[in-house]
Amino acid sequence: GSAGKAPPVTALKAARHLAARHLGLDFDIRAPWFSASMGFVAANASRFDAVISTYGPGATHMLGKVCKDVNPNCRWVADYRDLWQTKAWWGIRLWLHRQRTIVSRSDMLTTVSEELQDQLGKVSRNEIEVIPNGYDDLADSITSGSNKSAFSSSSDEYLIVYTGRITTGDRNPLPLFRAMSAIKHKYPNQLRRIVVEFYGSYLGNLEALIEKENVQPYVRIMGYKSRPDILRRQSEADALLLLESEFLPGNMTGKVFEYLKANKPILSLGSAENSAIGRLLRYCGTGTCFGNDVDKITEALLELITGKPVAWYKPNSERIAEFSRERLARRMLALLRL
Repeated sequence: GSAGKAPPVTALKAARHLAARHLGLDFDIRAPWFSASMGFVAANASRFDAVISTYGPGATHMLGKVCKDVNPNCRWVADYRDLWQTKAWWGIRLWLHRQRTIVSRSDMLTTVSEELQDQLGKVSRNEIEVIPNGYDDLADSITSGSNKSAFSSSSDEYLIVYTGRITTGDRNPLPLFRAMSAIKHKYPNQLRRIVVEFYGSYLGNLEALIEKENVQPYVRIMGYKSRPDILRRQSEADALLLLESEFLPGNMTGKVFEYLKANKPILSLGSAENSAIGRLLRYCGTGTCFGNDVDKITEALLELITGKPVAWYKPNSERIAEFSRERLARRMLALLRL
């Protein structure tokens, strides 16, 4: 459903995360993939000039090592969209050593931000380069042409769209709802224009947060929709809401780049201005990070819905284009030096 208790798979993922973080135990149900694939990779490794393995699961890097062991002339890049493990919590020193041993054979590590580059540097002596996530140019065919929208909106509405997950303590929309509540008390006529739509199959305690701030008339829980419908709705929105953790300043999810492609004002909550996301939005002129500052969010909402010039929204199309997957792939190829 759109809210309520976490499904069994989510609960299992949480248990696995705690076990890995505190005990160094890895209960990855995808681990057998390594054994099933190892023979094929070893038999074909001599044909490869280069291989890129992307975490996760960890089996991808293990297969990269197999390829490098069989064919030392093959260039191997171990890529980290997310970190495998870098912090020495109690009980996982052996696991860190194992990880270092696996990727030490790689020619290079890549990751998505300077913060994650620094964290990897604490556990690896490999060369580490930053290749961020990006957006898919194929999305153009979804959001343009003869495709019809599966939704309808009033031209009087100021539509803010969120697509993703809601997680207590991390991706938390409560500061936005508090800002809306503040506007309701001071400028009720303005708040009536705002509509916030939430899309996703796991929206956690969203309903409880909406009720807590009494903003039910202005929020719609839309549930799961297909990717084409989601991309189309993002292109139709007046602004896009991004929720990230204040405790993960180096995180650069694919969602923020998907939002960049939509070319709409991005309201980023949770992340600080000096975070990786903050630097990206500032560089592209497409949004700003408010952390959890309700006053700043309130001010920004009032500017947007009244049509006032917004200092932080001056999109730079050339800079946005730097993050197309085609350009990022060319950067990766350049690192391979083939």
